[in-house]
Amino acid sequence: MVLAYIPFFGNNLIGVIPILVNTMKVTQPLLQVVATQIESGNPPETKETFQRLLSEGYTDDQARRLIGYVVAAEAEEVLRQQKPFDHARFVRALRNLPDIDFSCY
Repeated sequence: MVLAYIPFFGNNLIGVIPILVNTMKVTQPLLQVVATQIESGNPPETKETFQRLLSEGYTDDQARRLIGYVVAAEAEEVLRQQKPFDHARFVRALRNLPDIDFSCY
């Protein structure tokens, strides 16, 4: 059983919920974005993170879904804040995987 941890938000961060990685709800379009980033090497940190997660024992699908959560969080932040993509924030989130820490958003 492979777990990841996702913060639980109400008005504030109030706890962390363990979830099974293979049950995450990452949509097919997000998985396509992840696949494109891995295949193109742009940004390179996505492919590096993917390879690291595989070496840590995550399956291909699990690693892609974990990265998909980071892609989704960054996309949501860009839309919500009406600000450009923040590469440094994205890389910090990738480096934290498999812990999914959305407190930087």
